[in-house]
Formats: sequence, C-alpha cells, structure tokens
Amino acid sequence: SRWEERRESRSALREAGAEAIDVLIRVTESEDLTIAHYLGQVQRELLNDWACQQWRTLYAQQERLSTLEEGALILSQWGAPEKPVHSVREVLKHMGDEVHTLVWGANVGPVPVESRSVQESTRVIHGLNQVVFGSFGLRGDVENYYDPRNSFLAEVLERRVGIPISLSVVWAAVATRVGLKAALLAHMPMHVLVRVPCTDGDIFVDTFESGKVIGGREQVQMWARLRGLAQWSDDWIRPGEPLGIYQRMMRNLLSIYKEKATGAWSMLSALGIIQQSGILEGAQLPHHRLQMMWPVLGRLASTCEVYARECCEFFKEVAETGQDVRDAILQMEAIYESAVRYPFGAAPRLRDSAAVTFKVGQVYRHKNYGYTAVICGWATRCEMSEDWIEQMGVDRLPKGRDQPFYNSLVDEGDRPTQATFVAEENIILLSAPTKVQHQEIGKYFKGWDPQSGYIANEDTMFAYPEL
Repeated sequence: SRWEERRESRSALREAGAEAIDVLIRVTESEDLTIAHYLGQVQRELLNDWACQQWRTLYAQQERLSTLEEGALILSQWGAPEKPVHSVREVLKHMGDEVHTLVWGANVGPVPVESRSVQESTRVIHGLNQVVFGSFGLRGDVENYYDPRNSFLAEVLERRVGIPISLSVVWAAVATRVGLKAALLAHMPMHVLVRVPCTDGDIFVDTFESGKVIGGREQVQMWARLRGLAQWSDDWIRPGEPLGIYQRMMRNLLSIYKEKATGAWSMLSALGIIQQSGILEGAQLPHHRLQMMWPVLGRLASTCEVYARECCEFFKEVAETGQDVRDAILQMEAIYESAVRYPFGAAPRLRDSAAVTFKVGQVYRHKNYGYTAVICGWATRCEMSEDWIEQMGVDRLPKGRDQPFYNSLVDEGDRPTQATFVAEENIILLSAPTKVQHQEIGKYFKGWDPQSGYIANEDTMFAYPEL
C-alpha cells in the first residue's frame, strides 16, 4: 500500500541518519511538490536528531563552547541546512582579515585577544564598524524584525540583516579575530548590547544601531532609562555565558513561532531540540513528565494537521489530568499512523458538478477578506462544529450552512499558515491562477499548471476521484 511504502521509506532514511540530510536537501527541491513535502518532513526529523547530538557534543567540549559562534552555527545549520557552515566561517574570517589590515596593518601577524585601553579599544571598534556595517553592509532588520531567518547566522550574513543578538554574535566573532575582547549582555531585557572590557573602564556597543558606541556604565544607565527600563539592575551588564546566549536565541525563536502561529513542525522542532538537549534546563516548559513525548509529537506535528497551540494544549491536558505518559504516547502514535495512512479520511468523495461548483486545485480570492487560497477539499454542506458555525457566523450568510464548503490553504503572504473552510458564495475564481505559498501544498498536490491551477497527487485523487 502507499502507506506501507511511505513508512518503509521514512524508516530507511532515518536509519541513514545525518548522511541523508544533504541528499534530502537536494531532493526536496524536486518539481514534484508531494515528493518535496514528505521528504522535507524526514529531513526535518533528521535535522532535529543531528542538532541534539551536536548540542550534546558541544557541551562536552568547553573550549569550543566558549567560542561564541559555535552554538549559533549549530542553530543556523538546523534552521537553514542548505546554507553550508563553512561559508559562514569564511565570511567571518574575511571580515576579520579586513579589520586586521585596517587596524593593525597588513604586515602585522595575529594579535592576541586581550583587554586594552579605552583609547586603543575604541580604535579597534571603529575599524570593526567600518567593515561589518560599512563595507560588508550588515544592518538591523527594522522592517521584518520577527523574521525567523534573523536568528540564523547563515541567513543573517547572506541577507545582511539581523536582530540585536545575531548581529552581536557576528560582531563579537569578528572582534575576537582581531584581538578584541567582547561579551554579549544576554541578561538585558528587550535588547542585547556588547560589552568591551578595557584596562581603564568598559565600552558598550549597540550593534543594532550599526555599532553605535554608547559609552561607559553611566551612559548605559541613561540609555536604559531612555528606553523605558526604569528599574536598573547591575545584572543587565554582566557578561553572558555562551550557554545563556544560546538560550536567549532559542527563546527568541520560540516567541516568534508562537506569535506567528507558524506550522507545528517549526515550533515543535525547536521545542524538541530544547527539551532533548537540555539547552533550556529549568525554563518554564510543559510538565517534566512529558519529556519523553517530544520526539513523538514532533513527528506527529510534521505529518498531521496539528498546529502548535493545539499541541501545547494537549501537553497541558495530559500534565493536569495525570494521564500516564506511555498511554499518551500510544495515543499520539495512533493518531500519527492514522494520519499517514488516511491523510484525508477513509471514504472517497464523488463530486456532483451540479451541486459542488468548484474543483480541488483551483485558486481563488475570498470575496470579503481578499486573501488568495487554493481548494484542497470540499463538503456538500458545512461540516464544522456548532461552536465553529456560530463563531464564524455561517447561519448569517445568505445561503447559510446548506451550501458547499471548501477546505482551503491560504497564501502565507496573506495569512501565515492558515487552513480554512470557506462557503461557496465567498469564492471568486482567479481567471489567471497564481501559485499559493503554503507549507502543506505538497501534501495535496504534485505539480502546477499555469492554466488550471494545482495538479492533485495520488492521495488527493484517492480522496476526490472526480476532481
């Protein structure tokens, strides 16, 4: 059966481990959307396993752990696996060489990392800023601050934009290459600064403001007050340990995924790595008894139409009711296998064109809300719960609930990762179909036809034989 073949293929790829990741990256660029979709899920599982192992290895190597960029590179390769780490190292080295020549001269050898006077440190800082924010062109991403790519070094260096913590990691990594001590202040709320310890004081730098030199301690306190941080704490300017930096980067990602309601695989993959690696040990995550459930739920989320908030609610319910963890795992495994075996339900639906006007694969614009979406399923009448019908005002529609409703994937540019159920009277077909960006496209469709829209895959053809 299709399900048995798919399960065997997933098992074989998982056994291959990290060696299969590079191959999967290339295969997921396939023009067959379904192949790209399902192999992308396996790639994500393998990346999670790889990242957990890398975190554990890094913790055991204190010398590497103290090099600030190492953990950030693991996070980057997990989030942007198609971007090779060696290219990040090459860019950092290139910037370091350029700063070294600018500050120390081309004929001077490697300079030891040590505390210097404020005057000498300021000279190095100006050289750093001239290269990092000047010739290289790195800057703070004001327009799309909460873009997850701003947390991945490879993406930051390629797009040349980032957020305070990622910009600070890059700046500090280059600083150490030119002999300047630099520490990130990971305990500061709402922002991250870099502290440069000097023999006769300290210098604080704001990398989000193109390396603006704030000054010493008193200037930083004034800076904090101007930003609304009235209750000063000396802990804010205490240099953060590398582990604390990684923790903050992970928390940033979790906040972004939750805020944007990104698909479950994104948030739960991050949570899975955190829980398995212990990077956020002691953080306020779901009940500790659920630790062994993360890998299973990560796989469940990557295949089923289960989203982050629903999964977290499930966690909360299990923790509060005291349900046996092993029973919960069996329950989730059953849901997982059912979703793989029957991704659209067991009974095929035969379409009567006189009753159901539109077809699966057609792209439309919503009459009232204006978003673009593609039809991926249908029902002859509204099959949602009475609560949903009341909440959405279905009975206030001219044709009410007794009209065809269409399962739809909404373009992420209009509404991130939304899948919805739309009344036929609200659908306006596009005369010239446009592609819809949605992470679940490959689950339903294998290709694209510029004349008619999306081409159904085998699973969708089984569920809707008469498209």
